Amino acid sequence: MKHLSDKELDEGLKKIPAMSSKVQEVLVLLDQEDADYRQVEDRVMEDANLTARLLRVANSPMYGLSGQINTIRDACRVLGLRVTKNLVTTAWVMGAFPGDPKGRLDTSALWRHAQGTAALSVIIANKIRSCQESAFVTGLLHDIGKIVFMAGFPEHYDAVLDYRDEHNVLLREAEQKILKLDHAELGARLAKSWNLPLEVIEGIELHHNPMSDSHTAAPTIVHCADIICRGLEIGDGGDDRIPTFCAEALRRHKITMTIINESLAEALDLVGDQNLMAAAS
Repeated sequence: MKHLSDKELDEGLKKIPAMSSKVQEVLVLLDQEDADYRQVEDRVMEDANLTARLLRVANSPMYGLSGQINTIRDACRVLGLRVTKNLVTTAWVMGAFPGDPKGRLDTSALWRHAQGTAALSVIIANKIRSCQESAFVTGLLHDIGKIVFMAGFPEHYDAVLDYRDEHNVLLREAEQKILKLDHAELGARLAKSWNLPLEVIEGIELHHNPMSDSHTAAPTIVHCADIICRGLEIGDGGDDRIPTFCAEALRRHKITMTIINESLAEALDLVGDQNLMAAAS
């Protein structure tokens, strides 16, 4: 199997859903400190599917508000603009990339892993006083490249999965061996095309290599959350191997073993065995 050329990458990425202008407009509105809740609600409700998914996720057990969020304005008032922005992103992504448990890579389990990583990223970010909003979105999207590979380059990714199975290696190692490109790089490329913030793009691209030149703590936060979720078997990252922590990155951002252990306990309480994909479908 030959490596993917830049032209092939560009062609494959065209098969991936673009973030709708409506969603981007809503995210811009939610970025404003004096956001008009009615205006936000009006924009969201122009997309009935997005509205339904957002309300289902808002009322999921993860937020402890089952049955209390009846309108988009309720979400803004009760959960706050930051969380509502996370919900919009979550609802759109889950609708654009539905889970498929029947494929060679169980994408429903992959999404459960992404949800756990997002929740845990927020917990860690809070403990080190980093940006919780970008931590959530980065955690949710950190493995989006795996789904993009499957959707845009199915034959190439079959070869990657064959190599993973034959050599019992991390999926990322198989991607690099076969394609000379891994899901973190491809995910970052997609995030750039969606005009997501630099912090999110870097967090996706560098979460396996957090000591690379980064402007924020996002790669290290998601790096930790990803590994912890793998250890707790929250969802499935695509292989049964657990990467090691980058001790230098943890020291750099003052993420101690005490913080990791506390975060682990909170993650178990928060995430448990919930499946937001089912709630959002």
